[in-house]
Amino acid sequence: MVTVLVAILAGAGNLVLYRWKRNRAVVTLVPWWEEFCKLLAVLSLSGQPILPVHIVFGSLELGHAAWQGQRFLGLISFCIHGLTGGVAAYLAGAAGNVRGGLLFAVLGAATLHVLLNGAVVGLVFPTLGISGDPVDPSLGGRYNWRE
Repeated sequence: MVTVLVAILAGAGNLVLYRWKRNRAVVTLVPWWEEFCKLLAVLSLSGQPILPVHIVFGSLELGHAAWQGQRFLGLISFCIHGLTGGVAAYLAGAAGNVRGGLLFAVLGAATLHVLLNGAVVGLVFPTLGISGDPVDPSLGGRYNWRE
């Protein structure tokens, strides 16, 4: 339940960041904010495995995107969360002490999340771009009218 509440907090933060920096937030600020929120969820649950937290975030984004009629985008988002969660879990485990490795894991996952979001924006939705068509994060909005 805590993870779902933190995911909702992350979604609200995403909207604020988007309104502040528009399309640039999708690639630059949102991944860092989401990974920070995931860290909050892991720390608040004291010992919660990292990967399930990422899966909950990805599942919520998948559900939200599907509700908006963007199942493909939701599937991509779910995969990005799963991949970054796997990397974060690996990095935290590789550090030996999970608590000590969390910062390392968050930095690695956030960097990967930025790269993957950039690839999705640039390759899957090339018309979106940083200065292209606007992203509409509102309920019922479309990421790309050409999608």
